[in-house]
Amino acid sequence: MDNQSRGFSLETFEPHLLFEAVTGTGFEHRLLKGGSFHGKVTRLQLPHCRIDQGIYNLPCFARGSFPEGWIVIGFTSCRKQPSWGNGTEIQFHHLQLCSDGLAFDYRTSPDAAWHAIQVRREWLQEQAVAISGREIEIPKQGFLNLSIPLAFSEMLRDQVDLLFTADEYEPDFQTSRFAATAELQLIRTAINAIQGVCPAEAARNETLLKQQAIVEHIESFLAERIDASQVVQELIQETGLTEQSLQQLCRDIYGMPAEKLFGVARMSRIREELLTQRPDSITVRQLLEKWGIRHSGRFASQYREFFGETPRQTLTRVR
Repeated sequence: MDNQSRGFSLETFEPHLLFEAVTGTGFEHRLLKGGSFHGKVTRLQLPHCRIDQGIYNLPCFARGSFPEGWIVIGFTSCRKQPSWGNGTEIQFHHLQLCSDGLAFDYRTSPDAAWHAIQVRREWLQEQAVAISGREIEIPKQGFLNLSIPLAFSEMLRDQVDLLFTADEYEPDFQTSRFAATAELQLIRTAINAIQGVCPAEAARNETLLKQQAIVEHIESFLAERIDASQVVQELIQETGLTEQSLQQLCRDIYGMPAEKLFGVARMSRIREELLTQRPDSITVRQLLEKWGIRHSGRFASQYREFFGETPRQTLTRVR
């Protein structure tokens, strides 16, 4: 793993290495597909806001929450394929206006860059009043996924790229007068984009909040009941959803049906256990039986496809 101040690179998927690489982002990251993984996360601290951005070559699910008192403005730079935030499709012409303290689930598409601007609520509203004489209508809970004019989409991305490029090549850029000026220009572009849109998405916010409560159930099962033999059926009973509704929700949120989602999560947990065991203390078969895996050959094939090695190779790896 190459872990530098401006990014990280992982050659293979190891859950603990991915966790270490994204520590400090405030979000737990989980890969949704195996293979050689490369990713980069960068951060820029400006006088009144912070900008985070990242890009991964494999689909990734990130889960966390934004700090209280900070409003987050998010967008993607990818034109070819969408990303998803709390189950809502996010395209190039969309801008997300998130309430402070929002719990947010984000699923990236491969090679789809994301950007998040965190700005103090008070300063953001001061700038809004200075520009238009009125404050921005920020949701009390949830977020708005606003469809903004393409010109504003282009301007936001160009201005963010300019800031990161200047920070890379200019010494002491973050405390310079140019940084403060460029920051103000970026925030004013975002305000103009937000205030020029009728918040038609606001009505959908209640639906998204109810959907998020169901996602909390799914995440609870992933963390605490992943070893249950009938985990999908138990989840259906607890949430009150039909199987069809649950499968569609999992596709919207995670990009895969429920059975595959729990299968991928179970594989990752088994791998973590294999990496902590000694070959003379347990066999692969015993471990799979513990996890209720009946078809060891099929599991080994899926495991190798995801991690690039067999379960036995993981168990006997030199530590």
